[in-house]
Amino acid sequence: MLPVDLVVNGEYYGSYLLAEQIRIGKTRVDIDELGPDDNEEPDVTGGYLLAMMGTTDQELEENCFTTENGMRFLFEEPAFDFSEGAEESGTQAQRDYITGYLQKTENAILGKNHCDENGVSYTEYMDLKSAADYWWVQVFSDSYDAYRPITDVAPDSYYTEAVLWAVENEITNGKTETTFGPDDPCTRAQAVTFLYRAK
Repeated sequence: MLPVDLVVNGEYYGSYLLAEQIRIGKTRVDIDELGPDDNEEPDVTGGYLLAMMGTTDQELEENCFTTENGMRFLFEEPAFDFSEGAEESGTQAQRDYITGYLQKTENAILGKNHCDENGVSYTEYMDLKSAADYWWVQVFSDSYDAYRPITDVAPDSYYTEAVLWAVENEITNGKTETTFGPDDPCTRAQAVTFLYRAK
């Protein structure tokens, strides 16, 4: 990543981190791509590239997965498209494996003593150092992904920054732990509460 100051026609627009798109490759993310025959362990366990996304993002449904607690993932490699005539696609066995793995990881993170129902710690499902590095980069670059628990506010919405500010400053906690309800009407009681907390 490269830090840059964005200036257009003499007007300063802020500091940003310039980065390449993440892709599988020998000089990028060096993992083996899954083939159509990689449907059983150990082959089915590797070669996935995922992105976190908001629920307002429109994608082919089989190419996305939403966990029980509202975290939504886009499968970038392999992509899953089971419609007739679809060209390259991962297999159903691969999709079943990775969605199960994601759900087990979430269950362990949120489970009692940070373990899943079988007593397996979340550290068995994820590399903790890599996860911490990822979140540090997100926070330092002020990336929307750092605030991803709010799943119904798109990163390019005109009100995204206001929503994040309101949650961060405890003006509101949203509708649930993962939703804000940006299209819901605001009641008088909510408005009074927001104004009281903002003072």
